Amino acid sequence: MRWSSSSITIISFIIGLIFGAGLGWSVSLSLNPQTRPIGNAGIIISIIGLTISIFDLYKRISQEIILQFGEVTIDNNRGYYLRVKRNKGRGKAKHAEAHLTLENKFDYAPTVWADGVQRYLDIGEHQDLLLFRLESDLILFPSAHPGDGYLNNEYSYNDCANKNLKVEISFDNGYSPKPYLKTIAQIVNEATPK
Repeated sequence: MRWSSSSITIISFIIGLIFGAGLGWSVSLSLNPQTRPIGNAGIIISIIGLTISIFDLYKRISQEIILQFGEVTIDNNRGYYLRVKRNKGRGKAKHAEAHLTLENKFDYAPTVWADGVQRYLDIGEHQDLLLFRLESDLILFPSAHPGDGYLNNEYSYNDCANKNLKVEISFDNGYSPKPYLKTIAQIVNEATPK
């Protein structure tokens, strides 16, 4: 299980609240006058720590990026692209990578971004992801190299038209969208010209 920075901040906030303020309050209210200054100091330190934790949590949550899938477009070379856009957050989604899964054909194959035909890319406002190309009765799916560029995996379009294509995105500094899932025929029918 991967812990996000906001989860760790929330947990430390709760622990600080329980132990710091609670323990400090009980020591402060104790009958022994010698322990009251220690309890009061504990309460003050806990309040300062909790205030800093709340501010840090707000700052982290407001900066985390959330991506979403947009429309599908087609270019003059019959390439089909899925728009991935920033829905929330500031800055760029760092080191974004996408994988395609085609029902009963291939699983979790890395694909490439339209700009520069790269496997990994930082996404500002939006980027287009190459899903496939159509050539007569063939459908060509890109398979990314570790660096730049890709190879085409060829299948018969008729074999793939009613199969589900799933697209998954991952990146370093935020939350990935739920997987995009449509049949090849739906993608082809819904695509708009670039």
